[in-house]
Formats: sequence, C-alpha cells, structure tokens
Amino acid sequence: MDKPLPEALRPLLEQVAAQVSSGQAQQALRTAEDGMAQFPDNADLANMAGICAATFGNHALAEQYWRQAIDLNAKGSQPYFNLGLLYATQRREDQAEQCYRQALALDPGNLVALANLGNLRENGRRDAE
Repeated sequence: MDKPLPEALRPLLEQVAAQVSSGQAQQALRTAEDGMAQFPDNADLANMAGICAATFGNHALAEQYWRQAIDLNAKGSQPYFNLGLLYATQRREDQAEQCYRQALALDPGNLVALANLGNLRENGRRDAE
C-alpha cells in the first residue's frame, strides 16, 4: 500500500508472512488480528489477514478482510488483485474482471493481473461457444 509503515508494524507483517509461508495460516491470522487491534487503520494488516484466511480456505473471511483493506486504502492495488483471484476461483467472472481492472488502474505494471484478466476473457469466449 502507499502509506509509510509505522516502525512497529514492519516486524509484525514479516511475522505474519513467515507464519503463512511455514504453513501456519491460522496462527498467522491470529497474529494479524492482534496487530489489527493495535493498528486498526492499517490496510496492509487487513490485506494480510485476508491472505491468511484464504490460505486455510475461509473465503468469506478473506473477502471481508480484503474489502476492509480497500476501505482503509482505496489506492492499494493488492486487495483488489486478491479479490480478483478469489472471485475467479469461485467462477464470479464479472466481479473478478472488475477487481483486476481496478488493480491495473492502480498498478498498470501488474502483469499477473493483466494475464489473469486476459485468461478470464479467453475463458469467457470459450464458455460462450
């Protein structure tokens, strides 16, 4: 996201990322939620909480946290991208496309979002045939 991180927040985000990477997504979510109690206006933590929830399959909670991250910082592209991924896996193509487009509007260099958008369009053409 584009706000400078408070010094105390950086190690917390690193801890959450390390926990997710080591397969401890539920613990990572608890860590992120504890951090959100300390930094309730931080979109990065809300985004990370969404990643944690999605990692262990709680898609409704992931969506909630990514929407919260967007509400906290509408200029951050990552929550839009993450929602696009979620919606695409749920075959909610219109919503996925909208999220990828918003992610690209905020970060035109996001080649993965561009590729995913192209894949959605290609799959939509195939489904229409």
